[in-house]
Amino acid sequence: MERVIESISHIAFGRRVFISHAREDARIAERIALAVRGRNCKVFLDENDLPPGGNYEARIHQAIKSSSVFVFLISPASISEGRYPLTELKFAEQKWQHPADHVLPVPVAETPFERIPEYLRAASIMKIRGDVAAEVAAAVDAMLPKSAKLIGALAATVAIAIAGLSAIYVWPRNTPEIPAGIVQNGTPGQAT
Repeated sequence: MERVIESISHIAFGRRVFISHAREDARIAERIALAVRGRNCKVFLDENDLPPGGNYEARIHQAIKSSSVFVFLISPASISEGRYPLTELKFAEQKWQHPADHVLPVPVAETPFERIPEYLRAASIMKIRGDVAAEVAAAVDAMLPKSAKLIGALAATVAIAIAGLSAIYVWPRNTPEIPAGIVQNGTPGQAT
C-alpha cells in the first residue's frame, strides 16, 4: 500500500526531480538524490534509473519532460563540451523557455562563472552554506508546485482510506458470528 501512495504522489502530482551531473560528481549526486527522496520525491538519477537496453536518449528526454524540477550540478566536468549533462540541459531548455522556478543550478566544484551556460545563469545559482544535500532537498521542496504538495497530502489520505475500505473485502468471509472456542449454553461456537 505504501508503494501505491508513493506512486500517486510522484506521478500524478508533480513530485518528480531530475538530477543532471557529470560522472565525476556521482557521489555528491547520490547524496543529493537520497535527501530529495526523503522529501517524498521521485528522483531520476541515470545510474539507478536506466535499465540495460533500450533507447538511452529517449528515456533521459522523457524523464526530463516528466519532471517538475531539474537540478543541474555545476562542475568543470558537467559543463565541458561534448559531455552529456549539456545535452540534458538542452532538453530542460526545450521544456522550460526560462529556468526560473524549474531549474536549480547547484555548484559542486569551483567553476569559473563565465564558463557556466547562460541558461543556468538566468536562474539563481544556489549558494551552499552547509550540507549540500540537505540544502538542495529543501530548495527542491520549495520549488515544487504548491498544488503538488497539497494534492500529494490529499492523495496519501485517500490512499489510506482506500486501503481501509479494501480491508473489508479482504477480511475473511463466512466467519461465524461467534468465534470458534467460545462456549454459550454448553455448545461451542453457537449462538443462542
